[in-house]
Amino acid sequence: MLSIFTILIILFSYVFTLNQKILFFSLSIFVLLFIYYFVKSRFIDILLLIKGILIWIVAFLSIFLSFYFINLSYYNDIRSLNPKTFIWTWMILDNLEYGKYLLEDDSKRKFIYISSNFYNVWDKIYTFASVKLWSQANPFENNHSSFLSSWFDYNKWLLMKWYYGYLYETNVIKLWNFSADLSYIQKIRKEIKLWVISAYWENKIAGLVLGMLIWDKSFIPKEDYDGFINSWLVHIVAVSWSNILMIVVFLNFVLIFIPFYPRLVFILFVITFYSLVCGMDSSIFRAWIMWWLSLMALFFGRNLNVWRSISFALVIMLICNPYYLMYDMWFLLSFFALIWIIIFDKFIGVPTTPSDKYTIQKIKNFWFKLFKNYLAPTLWASIWVSPILIYFVWKINLITIFANILILPILPFVMIYSFISLFLNRIFAYSYLLIPEQLLINYIYNVSSLFNENGIYLLVNDFYAKLLLALWIIFMLLFLTISSSKS
Repeated sequence: MLSIFTILIILFSYVFTLNQKILFFSLSIFVLLFIYYFVKSRFIDILLLIKGILIWIVAFLSIFLSFYFINLSYYNDIRSLNPKTFIWTWMILDNLEYGKYLLEDDSKRKFIYISSNFYNVWDKIYTFASVKLWSQANPFENNHSSFLSSWFDYNKWLLMKWYYGYLYETNVIKLWNFSADLSYIQKIRKEIKLWVISAYWENKIAGLVLGMLIWDKSFIPKEDYDGFINSWLVHIVAVSWSNILMIVVFLNFVLIFIPFYPRLVFILFVITFYSLVCGMDSSIFRAWIMWWLSLMALFFGRNLNVWRSISFALVIMLICNPYYLMYDMWFLLSFFALIWIIIFDKFIGVPTTPSDKYTIQKIKNFWFKLFKNYLAPTLWASIWVSPILIYFVWKINLITIFANILILPILPFVMIYSFISLFLNRIFAYSYLLIPEQLLINYIYNVSSLFNENGIYLLVNDFYAKLLLALWIIFMLLFLTISSSKS
């Protein structure tokens, strides 16, 4: 809980471009509130208080040290590159959108490649290109305000994604599509992609299936992906907690004959491998850490404190990449959607109805439980994370809640059936098994298009987007403080 409070206060400082003195003042106020909270609670043990403060200081300093060392490493790498043009051999890692690709060289440096030519993923090219690198400023010559500037800094976004900059194609020689140069993880990802394409062909249906399975958005048309964003259905493309949950449940069911501890070790290995195949982006990284904590707690027979688990995942992720906090929308949505779902389940919830022996009442209870355990928490979280989306896209679709109501009930079935139908189609070549999946995915696209084209949009300028996010942070701080003191 402590690290969540800290992150909220840093976000508040960031939103209004506060300088170092105000940031230090905000953090000092937080420390005083933290001490007051512990003194007023039943845990008056001074050793516990000192332990909590030391843990907070170590976590906070680790994040900022990580920020400096990441910048320094990139700064030295950029200085060693420096040329205005590159003549180099590259591999196409991903097709970001039409005319824009993700390249990687033998040193694992990644660039965004702008070209009028078409390339397949895993093609190797020998290119002569002009280069635009991210900022070459020495991070040790700048203060924290450069890190906390609320204006979007594209250089820092590139750094957050581990990209070195842009390459603009001048001349190119296509060498080959050579799988031997791929890592084992890349080969598995390529096989899954070819598996889906062989079933659905290269179209938007394959794009959404790949997006839900391994977070590959290369076949989703840009206008459709923008439609998902505008209708606030973009979360269905992200791989996160629910994907790993289905894997864990499926493996537990299939491997029930295996003793508990070997089964648990195997499941940990599988979800780690799956997370790596999906690219270990922020939302899957968070889910992976928390699933590891949950399953390791089971392994050692320990109870798991959900707030401690969230805090640990938060700190670990920011140590790995501090720029997640400022520039990764998925990072913020993933964490705070989970927090609001927990708040809903613990402090709000939906009252249950008494069971009944009559069939009609049982049917009513089934739909009520579906609403209570799945729809209501998800809709609640979608509403309360809307200030984050508004901050990033500067607009809100006022009827998007109805799009989620139409999509959320079928989403688990779509995800599970996509895996089963692909597996069975691969074995028996029964293409008719794919028809229900095609119909459901077309339904998702149609709902997104309907609410995107006929939405009621409220445009929010930069200042009001910041103000809304700041008020949301203040409310969340107060709510978490009151609820934690009550519990």
